[in-house]
Amino acid sequence: TGIIAQGEDGTVYHARNLDFSPVPVMKNLVYNGIFMKSGKELFRSQMIAGYTMIITAAKLGSDGYAIERNTRYTDHWGGNKEMINNLESGRTLNGWTLRKILETEATYDNAVGAISKALYASTEYAIVSGVRKGTILSKNPEGVAYTQTLGQRNFNEPKEYIIITNFDFFFHDIREWFDPTAGGGFGKPTRRETAQKLLNESAGSLTQDKLFEVINAKNVLADTVFQAIINIERGIWNTSIPDAYHP
Repeated sequence: TGIIAQGEDGTVYHARNLDFSPVPVMKNLVYNGIFMKSGKELFRSQMIAGYTMIITAAKLGSDGYAIERNTRYTDHWGGNKEMINNLESGRTLNGWTLRKILETEATYDNAVGAISKALYASTEYAIVSGVRKGTILSKNPEGVAYTQTLGQRNFNEPKEYIIITNFDFFFHDIREWFDPTAGGGFGKPTRRETAQKLLNESAGSLTQDKLFEVINAKNVLADTVFQAIINIERGIWNTSIPDAYHP
């Protein structure tokens, strides 16, 4: 679950749950990495031991940005075959592409532009927040299938926030309704529906603490091994591992 929201103080907060099974194993492999060059911090990233790609990362600074990756399923028949073909052709993996963007792109706009143009190996969501800015790019290997922009009226979100889990809800992806993670689906509220209900109830008064409550709420918290509340403008990189697993 990824949320980019305008807080009551006018700054932009980025809330993130990373769900990764098996929880008892994966929660012990999560750490924060600080990537340095010439004695200065380039970016910081939530990492998993043994995995060299970034999953959640932030480049702090006056025009910095944070990037979150979420799984996105293919949106057409044959999409998985295309992914295999891309892998066999030697195309750069998504996580490495994002890691190099964090190394080389200094500003939010440049990072969003680079992600938009980048060739990916597979479909994926790129959730990018900055100083009073935010966007969610639904990436296909060759481009962008859909864009959500903070401050604009999107599919069924108010202007104060944008949200994504793992499904193209704006394309009415029926698979969302059969997602059992967090105890939802099959007639019960999904992670996105639950989070949106809570966000809508707090419209105009969202804070760091409120967003943390949302990503820890029943039917939102799933097999979560890493959480983050990020605010580039305020220099916040608040990461944690949930105290308990609540399916």
